[in-house]
Amino acid sequence: MAQNKVSVTYLGQSGWAIKHKNNFIIFDYQKNYDFKWDKQPIKNLASGYIVPDEIKDFNVYVFVSHEHSDHYDSVIFNWEKEIEHIKYFFGWEASDNPNYHCLKAPRSGYKDDHIEIFTINSHHSGVPESAFLIKIDGLTIYHNGDYKGDYVNDFKYLASKTDKIDISFSNSVRIENTQLFTQCQFMLDKFEVKHFFPMHSINKENGYEIFAKLLKNHGVKSEIHIATAPGDEFSL
Repeated sequence: MAQNKVSVTYLGQSGWAIKHKNNFIIFDYQKNYDFKWDKQPIKNLASGYIVPDEIKDFNVYVFVSHEHSDHYDSVIFNWEKEIEHIKYFFGWEASDNPNYHCLKAPRSGYKDDHIEIFTINSHHSGVPESAFLIKIDGLTIYHNGDYKGDYVNDFKYLASKTDKIDISFSNSVRIENTQLFTQCQFMLDKFEVKHFFPMHSINKENGYEIFAKLLKNHGVKSEIHIATAPGDEFSL
């Protein structure tokens, strides 16, 4: 893959993998809600599964927005046994292990020589959670998790960090005038988003196309990509 190309793979529900340059970024990986887990004959990235041996030569970044089981699977901790360069980022106090980065406070952040992260935060069904804005090697990414907070002020805060987002992932909500719908619409209006991916409808992926049509009817100009099943890959 050319160095300026980006590969995005749908992992089901809110799970995504992004391959860019020497980086491999994973969001909200889980298989608890994948009804086809035991029916998949070959478990690899092409079928929506993370297999450490396939990504061990990358700098791997693992993000988990919150602890609900449709976003979080403890299998992710097994990966560090096989991947030398791996970092974990959690949207809550997931562990007291100093090797894990828990971005729990409102509008937390992290920065090193390779990656910069900003969060916005909310509570969902009794648990704390974060949405992530990430800058890495010239790429800006937003992953919403299940964030449902004071989005007007929070997106204003994120807009102080960037006015453009290359890749955005957000919840697919097919009911207009609900917060998650208006929140997503506001985000797509607030930022210049190149590529948008609806998510959070595992085993009901046909809803993504309906959501995309609603957004287009509201004047959204971003390129919207529709996943149909885990393992779908998009080259940007």
